[in-house]
Amino acid sequence: MTDYPFRQAKWFHTGRMSAVDLIVIHAMESSEKPTTAEACGDMFATMDRKASAHLCIDSDSIVQCVRFSDTAFHAAHVNSKSIGIEHAGKSAQSAAEWNDAYSAAMLKRSAAAARALADTYGVPLVRLGVGDVKAGKRGFTDHATVEKAFPSTGHTDPGPNFPWDAYLSMVRGGGAAALAATNNGGAKPMAFDVHQPAFLVYANSPEEHFLRDYLVGATGNGTTGVPFAKYQIIAFDQGGPLPAPIPDGSVGVGTHVDGWGQISGSDRYTTLAQVIDLLHLPVHA
Repeated sequence: MTDYPFRQAKWFHTGRMSAVDLIVIHAMESSEKPTTAEACGDMFATMDRKASAHLCIDSDSIVQCVRFSDTAFHAAHVNSKSIGIEHAGKSAQSAAEWNDAYSAAMLKRSAAAARALADTYGVPLVRLGVGDVKAGKRGFTDHATVEKAFPSTGHTDPGPNFPWDAYLSMVRGGGAAALAATNNGGAKPMAFDVHQPAFLVYANSPEEHFLRDYLVGATGNGTTGVPFAKYQIIAFDQGGPLPAPIPDGSVGVGTHVDGWGQISGSDRYTTLAQVIDLLHLPVHA
């Protein structure tokens, strides 16, 4: 696992009472600056309030504040069995703000770190809800969900617009997949890799949910020998502009794309059922 610059937090427990079962996502409630991770580390090192996290992340750096073998004070009732990851930004951010250039770079960095941790500790790459956390299931969650499961401090971070689907997509892809906008509306450029083929879908459509739940969550190369991680998922608003430029080798998924025609020489447009056949997936839409 990567060794990150270390700034020891003031408040923590040496060791753990339980094995790591959870990775908990937080927002720092701070401005998006190149030095926000370092500032958060400095705060944890000196503050009188008993709080800390294992990692602080901004757009260009990661600072570790508590050893992973030690217990950070970041989410009451689950501290002993969790790793806390703080992100620059605020709980009140909109979906567009979570997908600006700064956040896209930060979340890609975070996803790579989170995947390494999940692999090390065997944490499933799934998002847990309130009932799951209460039941002691293993996976990813956030501070707001822990707070709802075990009311304590009233925290609501990282907020309702945190891009969970896109984030876990990157985690499952080892952090290499691009963060896809889910609500661009033409107002801001979408963050995606112009060199990586994509599945093009309407945001919040059945096709998007299927691909995020099944394709991105799958492991291995499948029976076709085509790595699932080869494709990113670009979700855009119905009635909004297409992403541009469309990556070569992309596939438009769902009947809503039929009739668009060729936009690039290597682009294919197909139904979701045909994508299932294309990749020889053992499921039916």
